[in-house]
Parts: sequence; structure tokens; C-alpha cells
Amino acid sequence: MINFFRKIRKKLLVENKTWKYLKYAIGEIVLVVIGILIALQVNNWNENRKVENYKLELLIQLKEDINNDIHYLKELDSVYGRWQIQAVNIIKALEDKSINRITTIDEYIIGRGSMNQISIITKTFDQMKDSGILNKITNKKLSQSIDDYYEFAKIEIQKTNIDNQEFYSYVLNISGYEYIHIGHRIIFQTDLDYIDWSWLKDPTSERYKKFESRISFHWVAINANRELLGNLLEKAENILKVIDS
Repeated sequence: MINFFRKIRKKLLVENKTWKYLKYAIGEIVLVVIGILIALQVNNWNENRKVENYKLELLIQLKEDINNDIHYLKELDSVYGRWQIQAVNIIKALEDKSINRITTIDEYIIGRGSMNQISIITKTFDQMKDSGILNKITNKKLSQSIDDYYEFAKIEIQKTNIDNQEFYSYVLNISGYEYIHIGHRIIFQTDLDYIDWSWLKDPTSERYKKFESRISFHWVAINANRELLGNLLEKAENILKVIDS
């Protein structure tokens, strides 16, 4: 094709047709520019298609992450719900003086103040931020709901986990070796008949007061954790609704 154009230019120059040559040269330049623009457009289209495909891939992965988050958060909320009921039952039993001994793992966990560390999956969200894909989501409602979920989780989960750890450390500090030792015996269900539970009937005893304090604090911690789980679930489910709409 290039040789063909060269021959035409040479012929026009030989025949001394300068004006025709200029018009031809201009036309040739225009064609080259058009060709470049078309090539650029095709290249941009290909790049945009790659970005769209990658965005779709990440959204599919994000949806999977969020579904896994929802499953995990609901399971954890179910555990906390069981502990919440257990705490209320123990508090009521203490008030009624109807509790004679502690025999179950749930009662032991409630008494010692142990709380699970909360977490969510952030791998895909981090990829979306690092690659700039999050900024390329044209659905502002979707991008806002995604950002709202992960930013809220980043701040509130960290705060709650710190509170949980501090609460657990506090409980361990006031529990003492004897209480922890008894706790291990309850976990493994060994020598339970040799444990003295008479203090459960004596509200004035130091062990009774510490146990009552642990349960009360644990009940408050459970409520705070369940409130966070509820907010996370609401935000996570909202993302799925926007994606599927």
C-alpha cells in the first residue's frame, strides 16, 4: 500500500502537477490521521473492555466475600444470642438463689467473659481500591454502599475487638487462679463433685460478687457486639441488594 502511494506521488511530480500533488499529499495525511484515530479508538475500546471485565470479575468475587461474611456474622450472632440467654438465666438464678453449681461450657464462658474476635473478608475490596476499580463503578449507590460497609467495619470492628480484649483481661485479672482452675475442670467435666459451690448462695461472699460482676459486664459486652453484628449484616445485605437490582 505504501509503495502504491509513492508511485502516485512520483508520477505527479514527474508530470509537474504540483497542485494535484499537494492535494493528494494532504489527502494522504488525512487518511493517516484517520487511521491513527481509529487505531486509538479500537485500543481504547479494548482497554475499556478489559477494565469492564475485570470490574465484573471483582464484583463477583466481592459478592462471594460478602455472602461468606453474612454467613459468618449470622453464626456469631447466634452464638452471642445463646450466651445472652444464658447470662440472663444465670443472673435470674442468682437473684432467685436457685443455682447450685456451674456445669456447662456456656456457663463457664459467660462467667469468664470470653468474647470472640470479629472479622470480615477484605481481600477483594482491597484489590478494588488498589487497582482503582472502585472509582470506576458508575453506580454511585453501589460504590457508596461498598465503601460504607468496609469503612464502617474497619473502624467499629477494631474498636470492638479492643474492648473485648480489655474486658477479657479485666475478667482474668479479677478471677484468680482458683477460678481459672475450676473453669478448666468444668470444660473437661472432671472432679465436679469436689467443687465447693456454696458461695453461689451467699450474695455477701467475694466470689459471688465477682461472679455476678463478670456476668453483668459480659451481658453488656454481648449486647454491644450484637449491635455491631446487626449493623454489619444490614450494610452487607444492602450491597447484595444493589448488586442484584
